[in-house]
Amino acid sequence: MDERRKRDTRGRKIATGERRAELLAAFDTSGLTQRAFARREGVNFHTFVAWLQRRRGFAGILSLLKKVAVRLAARVRPKALLGEACGYLLAQWAPLTAHLDHGQTRLDTNLVENAIRPTKLGAKNWLFIGHPDAGERSAIIYSLVGSCRRHGIDPLAYLRDVLTRLPTMTNQDDLAPLLPSKWSSPLAAGKASNP
Repeated sequence: MDERRKRDTRGRKIATGERRAELLAAFDTSGLTQRAFARREGVNFHTFVAWLQRRRGFAGILSLLKKVAVRLAARVRPKALLGEACGYLLAQWAPLTAHLDHGQTRLDTNLVENAIRPTKLGAKNWLFIGHPDAGERSAIIYSLVGSCRRHGIDPLAYLRDVLTRLPTMTNQDDLAPLLPSKWSSPLAAGKASNP
């Protein structure tokens, strides 16, 4: 084994997919508790438990799904809709089961979808108001407001500050500090300089 493996912030080894499989197989025969095994191997306990849960929880279901797909693929014509579906599932099997080795990944994108839905719907709804240029500008403003909310910034204070600063700036000025992700309130900056 390569001793120069990457390490996390606490100095523990970060296991590759192949190493994870080795660790899980070794755990099954070790007779140690989960915590003792993780400590002995130098891996994060919580990540190791997540690997175990992922493997035990989904591996059986996926194994059954693969058996059914193989049996169905053998019984139906490959050009039939069911045959094509089974062929596609079996062809995509490696990416489908890759999450078994990565316990910290999520199987859905619900958190991201819920976070961007209001901004995306608003931008789409404002795209066609009056003149096409007005719709595009409204979508940009709506996106800025959504970005402010995501970063915990008051959109009104942000827009008031940025719109008063922009006329005094030139093309050579750096606009990056005006982005919602890097913007700081002038009130907060004033309090920091006058304690």
